[in-house]
Amino acid sequence: MKTKLVVQSGVFAVLVFVAAIRCPATEAPEDICKLLGGRSDRGFAGRPGNLYAEVGNSERLIYMAEDLSVKSSLMKGSIIEWRPDYVQLQPSPLVGPTGQALEGISAQKYCWIGPRDTLVIEHALRNSGSAEQTVRFTFDLRGIAEVKPMDGRLVFEISGGYPQTVLPRFFGALAATHPVTFSNGLCQMDVAVSAGQSVECVVSLGFGPVLAEAEQAAAACRADARKESTSYWNQMLTTGIPRFACSDPYLEKLYYFRWYSLLTKLNIGGYGRWSKPLAREGTVGFNSLITYSGSPSTIDLRWLRSPDWAYGNVQSFYENLHQGKLANHIYPDHLDGDGANRAPGLKGSPIDFPYHNFLVKALADIYALHPDKEKLRQLWPALQQATSLYESELDADHDGLYETYPWSNITGQEWGARFLYFHPFDKLLRYDRKWRPKNDADAAQTADNIERSVVLRPGLQMARTAAEMSKQVEADVHYRQETLDENSYAYVDMTAMAAIAEILGDAKASRKWQASAEKTRKMILAKLWDSKTGFFYDRDGVTKEWSLVKTPTSFYPFWAGIGTKEHLPIFKHLFNLAEFWTPYPLPTVSMDYPKLAELRKLGWTYWNWNNWPMTTCHVVDAEARAAKDLDPSLTPGAAELLMKYTQVHFIDLDLKRPCVSEHFDPITGRPNAPDLDYAHSYFIDLLMRHVAGIEASPLKDSIRIHPLNLGLTRFGVPNARVKGHDLGVCWQDSQLTVTVDGKVAARQNTLAPLTLRLRNPRKKQL
Repeated sequence: MKTKLVVQSGVFAVLVFVAAIRCPATEAPEDICKLLGGRSDRGFAGRPGNLYAEVGNSERLIYMAEDLSVKSSLMKGSIIEWRPDYVQLQPSPLVGPTGQALEGISAQKYCWIGPRDTLVIEHALRNSGSAEQTVRFTFDLRGIAEVKPMDGRLVFEISGGYPQTVLPRFFGALAATHPVTFSNGLCQMDVAVSAGQSVECVVSLGFGPVLAEAEQAAAACRADARKESTSYWNQMLTTGIPRFACSDPYLEKLYYFRWYSLLTKLNIGGYGRWSKPLAREGTVGFNSLITYSGSPSTIDLRWLRSPDWAYGNVQSFYENLHQGKLANHIYPDHLDGDGANRAPGLKGSPIDFPYHNFLVKALADIYALHPDKEKLRQLWPALQQATSLYESELDADHDGLYETYPWSNITGQEWGARFLYFHPFDKLLRYDRKWRPKNDADAAQTADNIERSVVLRPGLQMARTAAEMSKQVEADVHYRQETLDENSYAYVDMTAMAAIAEILGDAKASRKWQASAEKTRKMILAKLWDSKTGFFYDRDGVTKEWSLVKTPTSFYPFWAGIGTKEHLPIFKHLFNLAEFWTPYPLPTVSMDYPKLAELRKLGWTYWNWNNWPMTTCHVVDAEARAAKDLDPSLTPGAAELLMKYTQVHFIDLDLKRPCVSEHFDPITGRPNAPDLDYAHSYFIDLLMRHVAGIEASPLKDSIRIHPLNLGLTRFGVPNARVKGHDLGVCWQDSQLTVTVDGKVAARQNTLAPLTLRLRNPRKKQL
């Protein structure tokens, strides 16, 4: 039966029934592992599961959120090539059974994470000599208890580095394609290689809380195991996600690299508070579920063809509330409210505030692609409880503008100049709430540093004695600031709450949340916009004075859909070379900040210089939305900003070296931590909505196709999963073609928006 579609383009609506076509623009590379490989500066190995590894010269195994105590020299060696499916290492010199050097025999060594939490190491041996030779491999197993042989395998217990309150015991098993013996802390394995022949020698280490399962995982070891890894990753990066191809190599490659990076953060879980599938914030660091990165990860994950990971990520947050609020960090065995985010609540006693996030919006965004009413129903009580924090603790004067609390940590942008404007002690305290000047000389020096390096509110006088400065610091414990990022997040979350309530048939709750969202929207436009400078500013929670410091968060109202045509002059600041338009935008404070040079000399640059993808992705989104919905003349700037955001991910613009760093230098583009793979921002969602142009609503069964004109000669996504259908978008030979379930639904010769109303096969869930 053919799918029936209503297609709207401009004022016209037609029914379309067209045969399927082939679109070359959607034909992404078959070997994604090869596309991403060919580099030697990475040593991370992973796949969705619970086990990850760093191999090379700093070897370690990561299980869920901790570093396992077990290590092995099998993981060591200089890195020759990194790929998603394996890391090739330089093998140790080959020796025979008596330790003699061998001639005419060569080896290649590979490490990767295999199925069911296994670490797999392969030596591919080649004997070019005229006689059989035997290679003896000797390697260690450190950080384990007694090793025992069992059914041709070695089994052992891990001594530490796992959540012991959730997993009382943890085991490992070693299996290999050739017999392994263990003596005096060392393993030995002899491998005979006939003349002129090749042999693959594979060792598999399986891990888990149940010994039998670890044994079974290790026992699956086979000589051609590396083929499984390559096949797994190429399949995951072609059929598990929407395939993508385009004429710009940076966009195409970063799309697949960001997917790889995100997929290696996925924990299958199943234990303790990690009972659902979820995405950690980092790989080599930040190995926990963290609220600040939860929203970006979720809106990227929603584009997986299966919604399980995206829904599981959100469930993991709302099923683990900390004192009725979102926890800052969720580990398998405990919650962390984060003492750095502890501050006086409105009722007087200190509470742990969660990081700013837009998780409710992210949940509604999942539903827009993968409707599941039962998931919303299950989460609804926790959503209401956690979101009520805005009203109960973050709006002291009940005006609809929500405040951050002292030291601004819950913004995730601590020590920013916009906070220093009113309360300049943030950086000095370094999370230490007990800091006070040691003496009058210390107070005077502190005052000098601040006055020389920080733009302060006019009339703010710095104390110069220890006693008076201590009073100023004490007063800062109670300050609150009405910030643009928090209020933009509040608006989108409350709008999402209203939508979810409507889906669940709770009209009263829908009206309540929509009224709250509308109150915040009006206050942002009425109280935080300065028409003279054409800019949005934070303001002090008590005095209501603007914080006259320009930062990227001032563009967030357009990200949230709040900004109007009246406020479009703000984008002149974005593209001003003297403000935000650096070679690698955006700096986290405007380049014309009057004391920027002194601020940098003092070292207060954490959120006062660097290009943080977390803020930049919001501004890319904001500019793209403004260009598509409010002013098409903004399109060239929006396109260039998206491309610059893409290119900063490549070290020295080297197409072979994409990375996801915590932050980048806005002038040089250099990353602070190129191997961190930090899930603190989103990119996949930007590409799907603004390059492919796929936009879906949780309240409508229609979708809008509106690609941003990036000047690409071709781009295509053939298999995005949207509302139970396979949706394809193709731009080729100046023609836009949209397919649904393999059938052409619409064609046009421009990138103008068009709307498709899908007859959802799962309509009952809507």
